[in-house]
Amino acid sequence: MERAAIRRRSFSAAAGLLPRTLREPTLRLYAACRALDDLADAEGGPRARKSTGSCRP
Repeated sequence: MERAAIRRRSFSAAAGLLPRTLREPTLRLYAACRALDDLADAEGGPRARKSTGSCRP
């Protein structure tokens, strides 16, 4: 199983322990952080250039 899928499942399980008033905002924040992380990992993002050793912007 993919590590990201495992992390999402374990985060969802842990979020279930939060009070209802905090659960939805926390899940929305997590989703926003995941989206930003995916953008940074996308080809041409800052981390993609770093991982390939390319110095071009």
